[in-house]
Amino acid sequence: FLLQLISLAMPGAMGVTVDKIVPRQDYHLLSLLAAGLLMVVSFQFLAGFLRSHVLLHLRTYIDLEMTLQFLEHLLDLPYAFFQQRSAGDIMMRMSSGAQIRELRTSGAMAALLDGTMVVLYFLMLVIAAPLLGAIALGVALAQVVLFVYAGRIHAELTAEQLTTQAKLSGFQVEMLAGME
Repeated sequence: FLLQLISLAMPGAMGVTVDKIVPRQDYHLLSLLAAGLLMVVSFQFLAGFLRSHVLLHLRTYIDLEMTLQFLEHLLDLPYAFFQQRSAGDIMMRMSSGAQIRELRTSGAMAALLDGTMVVLYFLMLVIAAPLLGAIALGVALAQVVLFVYAGRIHAELTAEQLTTQAKLSGFQVEMLAGME
């Protein structure tokens, strides 16, 4: 979060550079500002590296926990469950754990951090230019409506795709079993 707050300094530093330092030809202040920007960029790189490292550990831990819970649940299911479904369907259900894990780790963390920054940038925009803030809010609301509408269509297509992939995997498993 601190990293993203520091990134707000970049536009301000550019404004000061263009408006005050360059016209005066103050090279000492320009070099000082360049050193400060270099420190900010270095800090952003380090924080990005640490964020990736933490997300990797979080993803690994969640993947391990979810896999163990899924296998325990799978072993607790009655035999009739396996008789009603093809091997391909069961394989597709098992592989969907990776998508859920990705959503729970990277997607949720990025949404939290990026959502906070969007709110901060929006508040700064409203304070600096209320008309532009209103326009940005209108565009954002239109995007949300479009996202919700497209999400429903996407869910239907995803369900259809999973069904088709499950059938395909089932046929592949049966074909390989028949070859043995």
